[in-house]
Amino acid sequence: MFVNNHDNPSSGLIWLGNKDGFIFFGSEGNEEFINKLNDLIDNIIIPEAKKVQLKWFEGV
Repeated sequence: MFVNNHDNPSSGLIWLGNKDGFIFFGSEGNEEFINKLNDLIDNIIIPEAKKVQLKWFEGV
């Protein structure tokens, strides 16, 4: 799980166990979360997805 604030989250995402989907929750206008999300995708999600040969994912 990735959240904008561990003690008091207002936005976040859950990476599903099969690694091909994400559930987003919280405030869609949370700029702090949105700004950090690109780094998470580029530096963690994409490399992990490549390891298991995923070429797409579903977000809800």
